[in-house]
Amino acid sequence: MNYEYLNSEMKNEILDNQLRDLEASHFSLLIAQPSQLSDPQGYQQWYQQKMLVESTLMRVRQLRDSGELFVNNYEEE
Repeated sequence: MNYEYLNSEMKNEILDNQLRDLEASHFSLLIAQPSQLSDPQGYQQWYQQKMLVESTLMRVRQLRDSGELFVNNYEEE
């Protein structure tokens, strides 16, 4: 996608904010961990949500580190 209004600095800022939000979500989940013994269904839901946040966080970090988000294939056409 060719972005008309976003430059690299703005993209980095958005990426940093997204990573910060994901880390905050993960930390919040850790604080609210339900008991696996007394609430197995709640724990399972919590665990799935935690795993989703972790996988998303890892993927966004990978994209940031690889620079894939800043490659614009349309510029070469």
